[in-house]
Amino acid sequence: MRKTILLITAAACVFLAFSKCSLDGGSRAEARFRQYCGACHVAPDPASLPKHLWTEQVLPEMAARLGLKIGDYDPFAGLDMEEAHFVKYSNAYPEKPLISESEWEGIQNYILSMAPDSLEVDVLRNERSQELTRFRPRPISVDNMPGGLVTALYYDSLGQQWWVGSRGGEWYSLQGDEKKVVQLFGSPISGFDRVGDQTLVMEMGYMNPSDVPRGKLWLFEDGRQQLIAEPLFRPVFAKIFDAEHDGRNEYLVCEFGNHAGRLMLWQWDGERYAGRPLLNVPGSIRIQEADMNKDGKTDLIVLAAQGDESIHIFYNQGDGSFSHSQPIRLPPIYGSSWFELFDYEGDGDLDIAIVNGDNADYTYALKPYHGLRLYLNDGKDQFEEAFFYPIYGATRLVARDFDRDGDVDFAVTALFPDFERAPREAFVYLENQDTASYRFQSYTGDFALEGRWMVMEAGDFEQDGDIDIVLGSYVISPTHPPDSLRRIWAAGNVDLLLLENQSITSSGVSEPTDH
Repeated sequence: MRKTILLITAAACVFLAFSKCSLDGGSRAEARFRQYCGACHVAPDPASLPKHLWTEQVLPEMAARLGLKIGDYDPFAGLDMEEAHFVKYSNAYPEKPLISESEWEGIQNYILSMAPDSLEVDVLRNERSQELTRFRPRPISVDNMPGGLVTALYYDSLGQQWWVGSRGGEWYSLQGDEKKVVQLFGSPISGFDRVGDQTLVMEMGYMNPSDVPRGKLWLFEDGRQQLIAEPLFRPVFAKIFDAEHDGRNEYLVCEFGNHAGRLMLWQWDGERYAGRPLLNVPGSIRIQEADMNKDGKTDLIVLAAQGDESIHIFYNQGDGSFSHSQPIRLPPIYGSSWFELFDYEGDGDLDIAIVNGDNADYTYALKPYHGLRLYLNDGKDQFEEAFFYPIYGATRLVARDFDRDGDVDFAVTALFPDFERAPREAFVYLENQDTASYRFQSYTGDFALEGRWMVMEAGDFEQDGDIDIVLGSYVISPTHPPDSLRRIWAAGNVDLLLLENQSITSSGVSEPTDH
């Protein structure tokens, strides 16, 4: 196991960009492209985006990140003074060029020579899925307003209640037919966690991409409310974690941010909660915990989804420190959004599935590499991609044995599906028909059109022995879904959609599987 310095910073990229590298063959322009565009993240394939997106969106931004100005592109245009201050403070845009104009011209020409005019669109995706009957949809309204604005979803198994967070800062509790507002916060709620008597609630600050830290982390315990940390860079995920196994909880926070962000561990120092960064890069979006190396200590598995899209593993040393590895890295245009940790093969090693599909960036397009990827663990935490299932705009993922046949099935939501040709793929259920050959049958239904599903949770919510699913709708879109769908969302009052698993009947008898 390789040990690294705990604090991993983007500053290392500056060294890498200027270090000499040995590349086999290829043109000088291609070598420069690999050197500069692969210093801080996996270099993207120029063929993965069409020419017009490279020309109009990506290349001007890339040049600005290298200290060059292309045409009239100004990364600070439209920013207010506060936002511009924090963007400048992030050092995302160097004041002096890191590359000569001639070198940049060579890189640009190389990319455009390899980029296609357009990306091929799979127009037959609606035909691959069967009608989903395993789950019975039941729409749920949280408030009296049309169109969902759900930003966070959490099932409190201790209290057997749902917690729902909204863009307006409302924290709702749903238990049976009872709905109530627990508390109103000053900004969108981005997440919850609960362990024992402790509950965490996160305020995101700004929901749209921003480098202005406005987020907050609140702790509720024994009827008291305490502000643990502020200001935070757009926090999107939090977890209660006993790092040293001493009975005192610490708090992990994914500060997604924009140009700046970090993964923070907040600990009590005897007088106050103090934070220390585990990752000093933007984009951390989800944390899971498990004993990856089987040494009896709980490790952290983290997905970073901005720029250097990666899975990070922090191996717990038991004394409050961690060693680090980065076993999975993906190109920055993949749009990694979520991951699950589970044993796919039943061999005792934890495998990883990632969904890629975030399209709210510089490169909105239907991308054939969006979808679900399954990575198998060789037993030494080295992962190899074994299976890919394409789903445009894949956003959330749950891996469970939904049909109770002993293998792992997948439920996937897509915030950016092909709205024109395959809008029902906003939700896809992949039922495992053969684990060894990675054979899955896909299912969907018209219920998927009732909302725009940004969040998802799974569990035995009906207390009947099988796994149900709940989807949370957020209808504000940076893209332009068809008016027909917008009318459905505006007319309906669907905040949540409960998918009741029908695998076990009311008599407790398992129903036959769909396959």
